Amino acid sequence: MSYDQEVINQCITALNNMGINCLALDFDLTLINTHTNGNTNKGPVAIASCVRPVFKALIPKAVDAGIRIVVVTFSPQVDLIREVLGLAFPSIADQFVIRGNDKSWTYSGAGSTDRKQGHIASSFEELAMRGEGSKITRASTLLIDDDPDNIRAALLHETPAVLLNPNEPDELFESLKKLPPQIQ
Repeated sequence: MSYDQEVINQCITALNNMGINCLALDFDLTLINTHTNGNTNKGPVAIASCVRPVFKALIPKAVDAGIRIVVVTFSPQVDLIREVLGLAFPSIADQFVIRGNDKSWTYSGAGSTDRKQGHIASSFEELAMRGEGSKITRASTLLIDDDPDNIRAALLHETPAVLLNPNEPDELFESLKKLPPQIQ
């Protein structure tokens, strides 16, 4: 599926106007159109074919606009996810930070660890270590997730968030275009 470049550009403009410089994306049922349940035996090629076209269109434009991409998931299959992203986004996937429940990272900062919040905060730490995250904050990060509980937790902790309807993923474009501008 091909998307109107003007629509994608409007979404990037809305993200910029809101001050968003980091997209935190859930994996299962958000970035991909299936749920791996954290223990799939499908290979990376099969799962890469499940990456939603909406993200295939949006992510490269976001990266071109200087927006960082972090993938935050409860799945422990981070190596598989890394391979999937490498296949789906071969020229930019090495820039992504992935945080899953694989015990490869910890977050011991003062921020919240509720739901995906610890994953996001740990991603900030990695971006900062790379010299890429000094201006990334909760308020400048947008979580996109299919789970209302993750959205509620993000909003409770002042992280902007958008609920992705897995049955209507293209509605994401309208949600992004309607984001309020940053309050200065």
